[in-house]
Amino acid sequence: MADPLLLAVLSAPGVVPAGAPGLRVQAVHTQAQAREALTASPPDMVLIDADLPDGQAFSLCEELQGGEAPVVMLVPAGHQGMIDRAYQNGAFVFEVKPLDWAATAPRLVQVLRVNRALRRWQTEATRLEQTQRIAKVPTWHYDADHGMLRCSEELRRLYDFPAGETA
Repeated sequence: MADPLLLAVLSAPGVVPAGAPGLRVQAVHTQAQAREALTASPPDMVLIDADLPDGQAFSLCEELQGGEAPVVMLVPAGHQGMIDRAYQNGAFVFEVKPLDWAATAPRLVQVLRVNRALRRWQTEATRLEQTQRIAKVPTWHYDADHGMLRCSEELRRLYDFPAGETA
């Protein structure tokens, strides 16, 4: 099996070594080039430099939010505002530059593993919900953070709970 493909959208050429351990790397330098690369060969992960010369790093991150490939934002050390903005625009994680590829590549491979596991879990949770709904299994979930009890329609029917989010 081939190593995962990392699309690296970087502010400067020559930042990515020829071989990042465990990854195939395709480097581009603008949002337009990134869009072309995304269409031509969908990557497994996207690394976006917050300092892109066209100033479009955060809008690109936002565009990719919720897609199959996790987005990793590359931010200058000590710029908490950029880190906050990266997360607000949908970044999965961030890395601080300058990058040490020997240390960064294994972390990026791990981010990819975590993202894939999360997607599998989300898929299985959706399948379980569908199965429970088809089988008319009454279910509930208590959201402690918000103090809300979410009930399935079957549970509402069995116990004559009112319709709505909470019971």
